[in-house]
Amino acid sequence: MATETQMTKLIEEQKQMLKMSGDDIEKEQLISQEAMDKRNLEWLNVLGSVKLPVDFDEEKELDAYFENKHR
Repeated sequence: MATETQMTKLIEEQKQMLKMSGDDIEKEQLISQEAMDKRNLEWLNVLGSVKLPVDFDEEKELDAYFENKHR
């Protein structure tokens, strides 16, 4: 049975995420899956209890966060 490999071109944001992941690995800034799950639950709880401004731009805020984290 032959398998076919399909190539997919990454968008710029995907390339940035892969680079940031590689940077984190090189710096040994790692987190366990269990800790990540806990952090995600805490974040979801915060989101449920915080009223965001009407003009809140999630994409802009995330971009700024990752930009500051990986300077």
